[in-house]
Amino acid sequence: MTTSPPTTSTASSGKTPAGEAPEDRVDVTALTATTVCDAMPVAEVSKITGREVSHGKGEVGACNWKAPEAIRIRIYPPAEWSPHGDSGMRDLSGIGNEAYVAKGSFGNGYVAEALFTDRAVAAIIPAGWATEEMAIELLRAAAENLG
Repeated sequence: MTTSPPTTSTASSGKTPAGEAPEDRVDVTALTATTVCDAMPVAEVSKITGREVSHGKGEVGACNWKAPEAIRIRIYPPAEWSPHGDSGMRDLSGIGNEAYVAKGSFGNGYVAEALFTDRAVAAIIPAGWATEEMAIELLRAAAENLG
């Protein structure tokens, strides 16, 4: 099941915060607690990770699955894009305008993120069994499914 992509926002006054164009943000009012979970079926997350996962628990702009560690996909405004600068970071091509994959926090699992014109998407698998390929494939699927 796919959902329509989040729309960009324009303030009713036509003004945006200094230095930020309307197309530089995700309209979080268009996201619901189920937006990401609806776009990423449990079967697809299980197939990519090779783990049986719980039904996704949604929050605005994100979805979490247990396998038993949490797997997370998040969609957020591009102004919040901040690639990890650690030595394990590797640039990716073919996903968004920019993308990377890196070891997760404290060396656990992997995080892969992509920057698009109107949004950024992150796929996070903080488990010791996670692979770089899993994080990249999860990011690729989320970016495609979220439009």
